[in-house]
Amino acid sequence: MYCRPFVSLAIAMAAPPEVGRDPFGIGGPTDDGTRVDDGYLSDLLSFSVTQLNREPERLKEQGERAVLARRETAQRRYDAFVGASECYDVVRREVADVERGLEAMRASLPALRAGCQAFAVRAEQISKARAAHRRTLANQSALLDLLEAPSLQDTCVRHGNYDEALEIQSFVDKATRRHGDKKIAAIAQIGEGSRRASDAMLAQLLDKLRDPHVTLPECLKVVGVLRRADAMDETAMRRAFLRCRERAAAEAAAAVDGADAYEYVKRLTDAHRTRVFDVATQYRAVFADDEEDEDEPTSDSRIRGFEETNDAFERSRLLRSWCTHRTGEYLRRLELAVPEIDEGARLAAAHEHARYCAASLARAGAEYRPLLTPIFADAAAALYASCLADAARDFERVVETHRWTGVVAAGAARDGPGPGGGAETDETTEKEKSDDRRLEKEKPSAPPRALLEHGPVASFTNGALRALNELRHCARGSPSVRAACAARTREALTRAAVALAAVHARAFSDEPGTDAAAGFAARDGSLKMDALRRAAYVSACKALADVAAPYLAGCFGRLFKGGERDVDARAAVKPLTEAMLTF
Repeated sequence: MYCRPFVSLAIAMAAPPEVGRDPFGIGGPTDDGTRVDDGYLSDLLSFSVTQLNREPERLKEQGERAVLARRETAQRRYDAFVGASECYDVVRREVADVERGLEAMRASLPALRAGCQAFAVRAEQISKARAAHRRTLANQSALLDLLEAPSLQDTCVRHGNYDEALEIQSFVDKATRRHGDKKIAAIAQIGEGSRRASDAMLAQLLDKLRDPHVTLPECLKVVGVLRRADAMDETAMRRAFLRCRERAAAEAAAAVDGADAYEYVKRLTDAHRTRVFDVATQYRAVFADDEEDEDEPTSDSRIRGFEETNDAFERSRLLRSWCTHRTGEYLRRLELAVPEIDEGARLAAAHEHARYCAASLARAGAEYRPLLTPIFADAAAALYASCLADAARDFERVVETHRWTGVVAAGAARDGPGPGGGAETDETTEKEKSDDRRLEKEKPSAPPRALLEHGPVASFTNGALRALNELRHCARGSPSVRAACAARTREALTRAAVALAAVHARAFSDEPGTDAAAGFAARDGSLKMDALRRAAYVSACKALADVAAPYLAGCFGRLFKGGERDVDARAAVKPLTEAMLTF
C-alpha cells in the first residue's frame, strides 16, 4: 500500500537539482535569487587552475552521491514522509476548524459583550438588594413596629385606649410625611390602615355620644379625643355633638309610651325636659367658650377678622337652633297626643306639667311656654265642643220620645220664673217667688230649681254644665278659646231650641191627618193632648228659653268675664221663642 508514495519520493529524490540552485542550500544568494555559501566561494577563489578545472567534476560527483544518499534515505525513511504528510493534512484541517471557531467567536463577541454588561448591571442590583436586605435586617425591630402600627392602633381603639391610638396615629403620620414623596408601597399601606383605624375610632366615639345615658365626664373625654385627633374643625365638632345627642333625644322620645294620652303626655314632657336639659348642660360644659360669643358681631370684632368672628357667632347659635328643633318635635308630638285627652282636669294637669317643664328649660335658654297655650287651648275647645255636642244630641233623642205629663206641668207652673207663668198657674205666690230669687242670689252658680221639673231640659243643662266644668280647668283667659267656645255654646242652645220647637209640629199639631200626631195619639190612647200636657210642653219651652239658656250664658260669663254677651242667649233660642208665639 505504500508503494505509490515510495516511488514518488524516490523519483523526487533522484531528480537532478534545478539549475542555479545550491543542492545543499548552504550558499549565498545568486543572481537568480539563490543563496551562495561565502566560505565555499572564498575557497573557490583560492583554487588553482587545475583545481578549478576539476571542480565541476568533483561537484558533479558530490551531487550524484547526494542524490543517491537522498534516495536511500527516502527509501529507508519513507514512513516519516508519509507521517509528515498525514500530519500536514490533520494540521490543515484543524487549522481550518480553528479558523471557523475564531469566526464564530468573532460573531458572538457582541452578544458576549451585552451579556457581560447585563451581568454587571444585575450584579449591581443584587449588590444593592443585598445592602438593602442587610439594612432591613439591622432595622428589623423598627420595621416590625411600623408594620404592626395599624393593627395595634385598631386593637387600642377596640379596647378604648384612645390616647395610645392617637400616639400611634401621630407616629404613622410622621412616617408618611417623611417618606411620602418616595412612593413606598408599604408606607402607603400602613397609612391607609391607620386611616381606617382612625375612622373606626371616630365612629366609636360618635356612637358613645349617641348613648342616651352618656354622662358629662364621658362627653368631655370624647370631645377631648376628637380635638386631639383633629378629625374635624370646631364648628363641625359641635354640629356632630348636637347631631349625636339629637339622635339620643329622638330615640328617647320615640320610646315613650303610656296607658292613655294623659300618661303619654306626662312621660313625653319628662323625657323632653330631661334630654334637653342634659344636652344643654353637657354642651355648655364641653364648649365653655360659647358664653363669650353670645353677642352679635360688633364693629370692633369685625376688625379682628370678619370670617373668624362670623364663625364664632354661628357656633354660638348652634345650641339655640338645636333647642328650637327639639322643641318643635316635642310640640308636634303634643299636637297629636293632647287632643286624645278626654277629661278637662287631666288636660289642665298635663298643661301645668308642660308649663313647669318649659319654665325649667327657660333657665337653660329654651323658653316655649307661649307655644303651649294654643295646643292645649284648641284641645280644650275641642273637648268642650264634644261635650256640648253630646248634650245636644242626647236632648234631641230624649225630646222625640218624652211624654209630657200634667204633674210636671203643675210643678213647673209653680216654680217657673218666666213671664206669662202667672197665667198658667194660680197657686204660685209672690212670697215663693221672692224666696226663689233670694236662693238664686245666695247660690249664683247653682242651677235653677225650676229646671228639675223638666227632665230633658235639666239633662241638657247638666250636659252643658259638665262641658263648662271641663273647660273651667284648662282654658280660662284665652281669647281664641273664648270665641270658639262661645260659638259652640250658641250653636248647642240653637240646636236644642230647634229640636224642642220641632216637637210641637209632630206631637201637638191640630191637624188630625198627620202620621206623627196619629202615632203619638196611639201611644197615649187619644187623638189630642189634653190641656195639662200641652201646658207641660209649653212650660218646658219657657224653661229652656227663659231659664236654662240665660243660666248657661251666665255660667259662661263667670268662666270668661263678659262671656254672656258673646253667647247671646236670646239670639240662640230665637227659633224657639218665635215658635212659641204660634202655640
